[in-house]
Amino acid sequence: MAWPIEAYLEERSLELSPRTIASYRWALRDAERRIHVGISELTPLHLLGLSSSWRRNDQLLSHLRNFLRWAGHPLAERVPNGIPPETRRKLIWYTIAEF
Repeated sequence: MAWPIEAYLEERSLELSPRTIASYRWALRDAERRIHVGISELTPLHLLGLSSSWRRNDQLLSHLRNFLRWAGHPLAERVPNGIPPETRRKLIWYTIAEF
């Protein structure tokens, strides 16, 4: 069974920017491609494998978690937390401080 990605994005299109929609579309299609099972057959093992293949990218995992919540999937809250990217503010602060 195919994942209802387009229905989800259509519903969210009014509240999200086109760039965010594109990010969601890429993440969800990539998840569907990597997992190879319908959304109803998703297991915690699939989620862990996907998390690993995405290198625990916080943004991509958040997209998947929000999609699964929308779909009412029981594993939505079991999507692993990702690692947020380093903030650029620290790097900029240290660069200015060096001047």
